[in-house]
Amino acid sequence: RKHNRDATIISMILGFICLALFVDGLLRILGIIPPFAGLDVNVIDQIVERVEHEVIPQVQKYQRYIPGI
Repeated sequence: RKHNRDATIISMILGFICLALFVDGLLRILGIIPPFAGLDVNVIDQIVERVEHEVIPQVQKYQRYIPGI
């Protein structure tokens, strides 16, 4: 019983740490939390810029063929 209880507690601690690190990384990628130690991993601005310059002009060429745009 003691072994199972200790293993459960260790698993809970490791799971919480992994979840916290995942959420931290996700929030940094989304730009909600500022960069740490000069490592900027925010990709949302780059995606928006590429869509504005590359995808939207292509869609506008075929706008008459796509209903609802």
